Amino acid sequence: MTRSRTSLRCGRDVLPKLFTILVSIPVFSFAQGADIKLWYTQPAPVWTQALPIGNGRIGAMVFGGANSTQNNGDQQGEKPSRDILDGKHTRAQDEHLQLNEDTVWQGARTDKLNPKAHDGFLKVRSLLLESKGLDGAKISQAERLAAETMLSTPRGMPGYSSLGDLYVRSGTEGDATDYRRELDLSTGIASVTYTLGGVHYQREAFASAPDHVMVLHLAADKPGRLIFAATMDRPSDFDVHTLSDRDLVLTQGPEHKEQIKFQGQVRILVKGGKLSRSEKALNVSGADEATLLIAAASDFRGDDPAQQCAATLETASRRSYNELRAAAGGDEQRLMDRVSFQLGESDATLKSLPTDERLRRVSAGGTDLGLQALYFQYGRYLLTGSSRPGGLPANLQGLWAGGMNNPWGSKWTININ
Repeated sequence: MTRSRTSLRCGRDVLPKLFTILVSIPVFSFAQGADIKLWYTQPAPVWTQALPIGNGRIGAMVFGGANSTQNNGDQQGEKPSRDILDGKHTRAQDEHLQLNEDTVWQGARTDKLNPKAHDGFLKVRSLLLESKGLDGAKISQAERLAAETMLSTPRGMPGYSSLGDLYVRSGTEGDATDYRRELDLSTGIASVTYTLGGVHYQREAFASAPDHVMVLHLAADKPGRLIFAATMDRPSDFDVHTLSDRDLVLTQGPEHKEQIKFQGQVRILVKGGKLSRSEKALNVSGADEATLLIAAASDFRGDDPAQQCAATLETASRRSYNELRAAAGGDEQRLMDRVSFQLGESDATLKSLPTDERLRRVSAGGTDLGLQALYFQYGRYLLTGSSRPGGLPANLQGLWAGGMNNPWGSKWTININ
């Protein structure tokens, strides 16, 4: 069967028919070279402004900088982040990746099925049918019986939690200029470029489905200019240590008992320069390029997370950065290139504005059909990043959650949430 390559274009007059159109055409194609990017001129001081990457099982919120204060911006909500919202404490030469793995849930993997559910369901149904919607006593009895027999044991569902955080702290001082932070939705690559001290720096981050790792790549246009320390932590319940001059490990803390065990491992590969370690950090000095490979796993399915991470990193380390990048970008394009979506004519003037400026303009009453089309593609991108075959379904926040206790537990729910 040959896949059709159809582009969808519609003006304002057909917006009410949009969803009818979407379901009536079986396959769309994405115009090659189309520009679907979110971009900004400053780092993200808080989690809600960071950019998501994901491969359906592991993911990260990429800040494009890191706060120099104790508040790292992981708290969701404006109130706990008021002291850093202005970005004055966020350094562009640093990087912060908040990490997730889709099976890192609080508690243990247990069968929560209520053993009374089968018989209880039959009795509840019988009572409701007998009541015919009029007998309040039988309806009340059915409600009490349903609560007793049909809800899980225990009733509460454990919440989904952050795996942890990765920080790359640069040894270069000063203020960055010509800063640009962007996320290319067609390839899933989040990038940062800036100039500091006469050197042009570039960072790229992505989550690879083919290679099962997240990748952070750092480069400079002059040799020997990369100097940084890589560290990891978590809001609570964690331990961090180095395994070698190039391997760093984040795992659960010593009090973590009768819960899902997890691990995140980082391996640094450098071109030029020197690698060294302390007890809890990896250090790079005088490098031309550096690639950080990030693996994450848990024992949710019974396997040892340390062995899973080590095997994944060993395999990914055999590939060059360009090979990893091409494989991940091609895999994302395979999914994103299925759909082309345009509302009205493109406005080049609006397209030249940073995404946050376009949002403010629309909030003030302006029209930006291109931003709406971009939002549509962003939704598709989030789905490709938060759930793939073989993994868990997307939870309430996809797979991106910054804290130990997240809104509504970041759980699966059957109500309006």
